Amino acid sequence: MIAFRKASAIKGKGGPFLDHLLGSGVDGTPITYENMTKINVSMYAWLFSLCAIWPIWLSGQDLGGSWIGKLTEYGTEVQFDLTLEWEARGSILEGQMQSVGSDTSLRAIFQVSGWQRGEDSIYIQDIQQLQPAKPLWCTKRMRLWSKPGRDTLRGRWDAPGCRGGEVVFYRPVVTRVQEIEVPFQPAGAWTGQLNQSDRAYGFYYTLDLQPDGTGFSYIVSEGSGGEARHALRWSFDVDEQVLRFYEHEVVELTIPDWKWCLKQGQVRWDKVGQSYVLSGQWSGKIEGATGPNSVCAPGRLRLEKPVLTQVVTEKKRHIEQLPVLRKRPIRVSKTMDVEREKIRLFLWDNGMVDGDVISVYLNGQRLLDKYRVRKSKAELTINLQKGANFLVLVSDDMGSVPPTTIAISIHDGHAEHPIVLRSNQYESGAVLVRRIDF
Repeated sequence: MIAFRKASAIKGKGGPFLDHLLGSGVDGTPITYENMTKINVSMYAWLFSLCAIWPIWLSGQDLGGSWIGKLTEYGTEVQFDLTLEWEARGSILEGQMQSVGSDTSLRAIFQVSGWQRGEDSIYIQDIQQLQPAKPLWCTKRMRLWSKPGRDTLRGRWDAPGCRGGEVVFYRPVVTRVQEIEVPFQPAGAWTGQLNQSDRAYGFYYTLDLQPDGTGFSYIVSEGSGGEARHALRWSFDVDEQVLRFYEHEVVELTIPDWKWCLKQGQVRWDKVGQSYVLSGQWSGKIEGATGPNSVCAPGRLRLEKPVLTQVVTEKKRHIEQLPVLRKRPIRVSKTMDVEREKIRLFLWDNGMVDGDVISVYLNGQRLLDKYRVRKSKAELTINLQKGANFLVLVSDDMGSVPPTTIAISIHDGHAEHPIVLRSNQYESGAVLVRRIDF
């Protein structure tokens, strides 16, 4: 919670309340490692005196497991997010508790012990500060109350040298989630790239296929030509796993006099990881042209569509105003080594722009907060610490086509390394960047 003595690691990070409270015990005596033993003895004396005064009965209410909550301090606006993980052995509870300040770098983990008196009183004591090693925080003790069958603990806390305050814990919402893959349907949005044999540049290309066999294509030239939208028809051969399409009309274009190629293709379907892929050759004729010069130079295309899943969720409890704590597993998609302290990071939507909103973290520090991803590239220059650096992509809003799929590239001063990261509400995509100093 609040450190016992002033330390450069904390000073100035927590605001005026830390400057006021750091540095002394109850009687004003500076607290050091030498007299910590006396303090611990007094803590245990307090604990055992409670045991002597209030008999402990076994309770039918199971308080073990996970709790999350908030801790506030009297006379200040200080708040800490709490995570409590413990198990019950009769009426004795043992485990760990983490406190995290509004500045997320201000955090500590404690070994805690608790006990339950009857049906409604619970006592919690910090036994040992596990992290960080320095500076030392207040050794808290809490008395909480709970109504039988309720999933809320409320009460007060105090500690030598600190103001004390109030605390509340909630049971997290217990949710059973089952994710089922939706059967493949060729209709929908396909995004990717298209090239042409007589051009040095490529094209961004999408197919928007409607269930009735009609649809549209959208093409953006990386060279001349601008953008265009074509009406098309399509069919899918289930036995051959082949999609056939042909464009029959240009319905929109950005350069009025530009003649686009009306394309047709027979492309093969495949599943690669968590994406469906269409790949193959295309050919076509120039719009409105006749004769031998009307034939376009052919090319190849590759389009993707994410594998969709249906999430079945069963909530066993609902808690109003539950504190938001994100505990998503992190899936590392790529590991790379660099020899520089500073690198450049680019990120953009490599598919259809559908409203994806993301946050990006490097080693727990937020680089981007709730950023709406665009087709144009966002650029960041980031400083790497020595050794391992975790670059994590958190999905805040998956847009209209889940999951969130973002293209990033890392330029290490020598080369550019493209990566595609996927994130959803259950896990976050990450890259492990190892800084190698020679």
